[in-house]
Amino acid sequence: MPKSLGTDAKANMMSALATLFADLNKSGDSIPPIVFLQVFRMVYPQFAEQDRSGYLQQDAEEAWGQIIHALGEKVPGLTLQGDLHPTKKFVDQFMTVETMATYFRFEFYQSLVFNAMKILKKWLQRRLKHSLNFA
Repeated sequence: MPKSLGTDAKANMMSALATLFADLNKSGDSIPPIVFLQVFRMVYPQFAEQDRSGYLQQDAEEAWGQIIHALGEKVPGLTLQGDLHPTKKFVDQFMTVETMATYFRFEFYQSLVFNAMKILKKWLQRRLKHSLNFA
């Protein structure tokens, strides 16, 4: 059970998640995430929808996205020493990827390679001719 629940629903959800992870870490047994699910359903009511047979099936990707979004808002990042970072967020620091794309004109590089090959060929011809003349 989370230590205390406040008025910030997403902070409550992160507290319930931290408690769940701590319980999982301490125990070798399976632990049902009942408290986390209750708080999650309070924060995101679309996941609490029910019919006569129970809770409606929901999209797992949407649930995962909501959890990651809440983590990104509420969980701070870490410094190199392991302390809480004053400005970075955990998700930005550990769960994002930076990509870079480079575009170039193939014709330009093709002509560079062709010219380099011509220079190399001339250099090799001179070296071989020079070597053969003194042999």
